[in-house]
Amino acid sequence: MLEIKLNKNLVNFIVKKYLRFDTKNPFISISAILAFIGVAVGVMVLMISMAIMNGTAKEFENKLFIMNYPLSVYPKLEGSVNASLLNTLENKFPEMIFSPYLSSQVIVQNGDTMSGGLIFGVNSKQEEKINAIYAKSVENLEFDKYDLIVGQGIKDKLFVQNGSKVTLYFTSIDPSGFSMMPRMKRFTLKSSFTSGLNAY
Repeated sequence: MLEIKLNKNLVNFIVKKYLRFDTKNPFISISAILAFIGVAVGVMVLMISMAIMNGTAKEFENKLFIMNYPLSVYPKLEGSVNASLLNTLENKFPEMIFSPYLSSQVIVQNGDTMSGGLIFGVNSKQEEKINAIYAKSVENLEFDKYDLIVGQGIKDKLFVQNGSKVTLYFTSIDPSGFSMMPRMKRFTLKSSFTSGLNAY
């Protein structure tokens, strides 16, 4: 094994020659000190920038994975993801938390203002365990069947307040006379949430 020994005499020579104040050439010593300070400041700025970038990336990742589940199970065949499968998964993976949901594309309307989006029907108690943003938005609230919470962006766009009625148009359509009408339902806005992401 190759062992490298430090030559202390060489180190002492370099330190005394280049780091001490030279009365004959004071500007060289001053330049060396300023260069040393400049390098130190540059390294500190780099370390701070990397720490900020790392923290920002982790914060964005946390927000993204709160609103987009890290692991989702989708049906390969219609109706294959059901209560029976949920019970099987919960028994097989007791260390994991499951939150079943239904989703659909909708158009939200308030007066003459409309906005497209996705609606999720969730089990409130299960969703609170994995989604801190949802848990905060429904804190101390009781929900009825047709109560709704929306993102702050949609709330501002539609100019609605808590307790207002909004109409949701679903992508599924029903036959009506000689035409096809989209399925619609009125919901009561109960609360809103802010995820920190423009898309949610």
